[in-house]
Amino acid sequence: MKKTTQEKPGLEKSDILKMCICGGCPTYMDCGTQGKATETTFCMSDAGKSGCITEENGCLCGACHVKIQMKLKNIYFCTKWSEDVQNA
Repeated sequence: MKKTTQEKPGLEKSDILKMCICGGCPTYMDCGTQGKATETTFCMSDAGKSGCITEENGCLCGACHVKIQMKLKNIYFCTKWSEDVQNA
């Protein structure tokens, strides 16, 4: 059975939230400024893609410790969904 992002070993969601660098990414947009909830941890299966980011302006996913520790292969989780969705 294929492991989902949350089933991959090594990190708890609280650890992922602490390590998340989405907010520093050139593509990141704080949806809170548009009256929506602030979004991060797009690499998590339950996060989904952003509800407000529509343009890709560079990606920090490759340097993200969450991505590295969870051995994720993809990038632009904020616009292309989680690892699981991108690999489907």
